[in-house]
Amino acid sequence: MSSSIVLARGGALLLCCAALASCSSSSVETNVEGETIETVTYAPSLGIDLSEYTQLSGVYFKDIVEGTGQQLVTQDFATIEYTAWLADGTVVYQGPRSWQLGNFDQPLGLEYGSLFMRIGGVRRILVPPALAWGEFGSDDGRVPPGAVLVFEVELKEIVSPA
Repeated sequence: MSSSIVLARGGALLLCCAALASCSSSSVETNVEGETIETVTYAPSLGIDLSEYTQLSGVYFKDIVEGTGQQLVTQDFATIEYTAWLADGTVVYQGPRSWQLGNFDQPLGLEYGSLFMRIGGVRRILVPPALAWGEFGSDDGRVPPGAVLVFEVELKEIVSPA
């Protein structure tokens, strides 16, 4: 992919992330104590090399497979197949998931990292604690306080609002 396309897509993603964040009724705490994407030790099984990732708005992402179908944008309904790991390689969530982008019922880092995917695409997304479950961890106890999350997402379906 040419550098001008990457810069254009990156700029568009940054603008959409800013738009998503400004729409939220709650503020995102960016000074959450805990792990950082840049300093945490990742399990070798995750195969993470940060030099291969693009970073925007605190989220790192890398397309493993570029999709060829419709592109996901804010307010679309997305259906994904995904796995979420802690940095140590522990699987914390897995399976299908559907939601509407921009409703803020998913971790913001997952929303930011999923933007502009195309159907059939597979993306690895690294999410800092402030854009995941923050200083409290998940309600079900699977994600501890201050944890970096690693998502692998396959975009299966998009339904655009009428």
